[in-house]
Amino acid sequence: MGKLPPGGSLHLEPGTIVTPAARDLAFSRGVRLVEGGASAGDCAGASGTESDCMWHRVLATDGDYIVQVRAGRAVLSRLTPEGPVAFGIDLLENHS
Repeated sequence: MGKLPPGGSLHLEPGTIVTPAARDLAFSRGVRLVEGGASAGDCAGASGTESDCMWHRVLATDGDYIVQVRAGRAVLSRLTPEGPVAFGIDLLENHS
């Protein structure tokens, strides 16, 4: 992940294990983790499916979340007993 530019995306194959420390690092660098082999995390586009969309994952995962939105970029963290854990990043451009 160290070679990815801040704000970039890392596409993960289905079944890839991502440690909480790796999620925290991605969150701190603004790197978007795209899980399940999704190409863009697009909820509205032809390439996306509901399971690719971060918002659908939020709705499917009970819990408490922190959402920060700046300039069309949403960063979500899920609150856990250990503290906030990076959950995902989404961009306005994914919802055209």
